[in-house]
Parts: sequence; C-alpha cells; structure tokens
Amino acid sequence: MKIEKSTFLYVSFDYSDLRNSGIYESKMNDGSFSEMSAKNFSIHSTNLAGTSFKGTMLSSLSLKMSEIGDIYISEDARELRGAKLDVSQTMDAAKLLGIQIVNRMFALFQFTL
Repeated sequence: MKIEKSTFLYVSFDYSDLRNSGIYESKMNDGSFSEMSAKNFSIHSTNLAGTSFKGTMLSSLSLKMSEIGDIYISEDARELRGAKLDVSQTMDAAKLLGIQIVNRMFALFQFTL
C-alpha cells in the first residue's frame, strides 16, 4: 500500500499490521496508529498533528521529515524508545517529555534593568 499526497482526518489504523507500505506527503491529523505493528513502514513528510501512537513503538517505523509535535503517546513515553528522529523531531519529542530547552548563549546575555 502506498498513500501519497492525501488527506485523512480521524483515520484509524489501530491494531493494524502494516508491512512494506508507506504514507507520503499527506495530512493525517487527529488519526490513530495505536497498538499497531509495522515492518518496513514509512510515514514521510506527513503532518501528524493530534495523531495517537499509544502502544506503537516508533522504532518500528520511519517518520522521516514528518511533523510529530502534537502526537499522543503514553504517559511513560515508551513509544519513543529506540526511535530514529531528525533534529526537529527531537525537539518535538523533548517537549512531549516535558523537557524545556534553553539556549545557553542567549541566557548568558539576558539582564534586567
């Protein structure tokens, strides 16, 4: 299966077993990929805002250049273990974990009058 340049709002792939397939340059807002198993499954350049990945190990799929800032994962964030993320996605993942990232150089130059 190959989904390309498509929009799917509220789509559910819960409990799916997806192999040798992918979603490319699409919008999958407010969908669900919960409790999914995947092998050779890629989500590339896709907006995933509001999408749930609870119970799906992100290490089992590729999320190249996809927007993951507002995804839903479990409270213990186990879905992120072993995930391969680019720099932008790492910043988004840090926010999901409640980490606040500060720019140390900028902080050195802050002062109050």
